[in-house]
Amino acid sequence: MGNKAPHRLTPAHFDREADRQVMWKDVTDDCKDYLKEHEDSADELRLMYNTLNSSLRRNKYIAEKKTEVWESIKAIDPEIYMKIKPLLDEANMRKQVKFWDQ
Repeated sequence: MGNKAPHRLTPAHFDREADRQVMWKDVTDDCKDYLKEHEDSADELRLMYNTLNSSLRRNKYIAEKKTEVWESIKAIDPEIYMKIKPLLDEANMRKQVKFWDQ
């Protein structure tokens, strides 16, 4: 994926790479076969999926609330906001993304 750090990759990067490369394999049928072979694990897999999904929704909610807080500070006191904005920008640059939708 070029020089992208692993924690900065998103599904869009894979999509673009798949469009450029011919070495990708469609694993849909393999996954369907695997799931059919492991139907006895459906409840555990569903629990894992729901847990991951809840975690992603929580992270998205927190990120949205952080944005709302910073926008409120910007609206209430633009001068203070401009003083702390460089710190916010630096923190965002250093942030290691753990989920694709962050």
